[in-house]
Amino acid sequence: MFRRLSFPLLRRFGILNYPDAFMNYPLWRWQALFKDVFGGKLAYISFTGGEPLLHYKKMNDLIRTVSESSEDYRIRFDTNGSVIPVFSYEFHKKIAYVVSYHKSQARIDTFLKNLELLSKQGNVYMIQRIINSEMELEDAMNDMELFNSHGYYMNISPAFFTVENWSKGNVELLRKVTTDIDYELRIERKTKNKMCKYPEFGFRLLPNGYAEIYPCHNKVINLMKERSPNKLFTKGPMVCASRDCTCLHTYGFVAGIDRNAYSFDILGNFVEDNKAHRKDRR
Repeated sequence: MFRRLSFPLLRRFGILNYPDAFMNYPLWRWQALFKDVFGGKLAYISFTGGEPLLHYKKMNDLIRTVSESSEDYRIRFDTNGSVIPVFSYEFHKKIAYVVSYHKSQARIDTFLKNLELLSKQGNVYMIQRIINSEMELEDAMNDMELFNSHGYYMNISPAFFTVENWSKGNVELLRKVTTDIDYELRIERKTKNKMCKYPEFGFRLLPNGYAEIYPCHNKVINLMKERSPNKLFTKGPMVCASRDCTCLHTYGFVAGIDRNAYSFDILGNFVEDNKAHRKDRR
C-alpha cells in the first residue's frame, strides 16, 4: 500500500520512474497505447524484464487488446521459467517463450517440468544458454544435446565478448550449430554499415513509457505522449549505424530478410533456420 501511495510522488521527482511498467502507468493506459500503435496492423511484441510473467494476469488483458485491434499478432516472452502463467486458451498458438537456462540457479528436473507446463500455455520455441567464456562452450554443447533429446531447441549465445581469440576448433564447433548469417551478425556483431531493408519496424518500449525506434536509429521518444507514433518511422532502406542490432527480434531485419519468403513470426523463422543448419552440418 505504501509503495502504491508513494510511487506517483517519487516518479514526479524522477525517482523510480523506470522499474515497474504497471506502477508507472495503469493497465488502461498501456491498453490505449497498444491499441493505437497496433490498430489494424501486424503486431510482433516481445516482453522481457526482469521476469515479465510475474504480471501475467495484466499481460493477458494486454494480449486481448492486441488480438482485438490488430490484423494478426505474435507475442514473445523472455522468461527464466520460474513462473507458470495462465493465459486464455485462444492466445496459446500466438504465444512463444524464450526460456533462459541458468545452470547454477535451476535443477534440471525442475526446469524440464516447468518447460512442460509452459508448453501448455504457448510454444516453447527456444532455450537460451548464455556462455561467458570459451571454456563454457563444451558444457553448453552437452546441454544442447540434453534439451534436444527432450524435444527442445537450445540457442547458444556468447555474452559480452568476441570470439576473435577462440581456438579454431571451438569456432568451428560454434559455427556448426549457428547459421552463417546468425554467426556473422549476432555473434561477430557485424551489423554496422549493413543495409537495413526494413529500417524501422517497431519500438523498444521501456517500462516508463519512453521508447527507442529500432533497429537502425537511436531516436528516443515519450510514446505515451505521441499522438501518431507510427508516423515517426523512416520508410525505405537505410544504412545501419550500430553494431548492436543483435537482438533476436531485430538483427534479422538488418540482414535484409525477405518478407515474401518468411512469415512475420521472426523467432519461429530463426529457430527453423538454425535447426535446418544443424541438420545439414552433422
